[in-house]
Amino acid sequence: MKGAPAPIRHRLSGSRSPPPVAYQVTQRAVWVTVSNQLPQQSIWGFDGISPGPTYVAQYGTPVLVRNVNALAGDNSGFGFPSVTTHLHNGHTPSESDGFPQDFFASGQYYDQYYPNVLAGFNSTHLPNGDVNESLSTLWYHDHRVDFTSQNVYKGLAGFYLLFNQFDTGNETTGFRLPSFPDYDIPMMFADKCFDPTSGQLVFDTFNL
Repeated sequence: MKGAPAPIRHRLSGSRSPPPVAYQVTQRAVWVTVSNQLPQQSIWGFDGISPGPTYVAQYGTPVLVRNVNALAGDNSGFGFPSVTTHLHNGHTPSESDGFPQDFFASGQYYDQYYPNVLAGFNSTHLPNGDVNESLSTLWYHDHRVDFTSQNVYKGLAGFYLLFNQFDTGNETTGFRLPSFPDYDIPMMFADKCFDPTSGQLVFDTFNL
């Protein structure tokens, strides 16, 4: 689908059991037009788009994401080109969770492993987890300590969609919910402020 993350094209070395699905995304600056009444804006995006590529995942099928930080040093007034990506509310191993202080500089990359399993598989709902913990529409975003709000405001966010045998993404099966992507359309809304003189995107670093 359009906007899907690019697969990792080289072999993943050192892995005894590589996941069946692997993607690579590059976080970089890009100039975009947000309105015909405003000049072009410099934003940060995953693969140069914001919202970033939409991941479409299935429970029981692990995903590996390689994040490449190619952000430039010039931040156009706000944001910090040191990043860590967090899958919000994902049931994720700690080393892949995107902790605020587990950040990476421009020119570096990092791999994150998403097993796409239900919570509770190691306690009361052996062996596959608690179906009541099923998630569907998640989002991923930059999580860098002290700069999460600025970096997300600048564009570093996107969707991660999870499907299972009940929410199948097909209106003829399971719960028979609207089919994805024809009728099940993720939408992300965000308030933005623009300088009345220059027309450029601005962030109030004193408005916490």
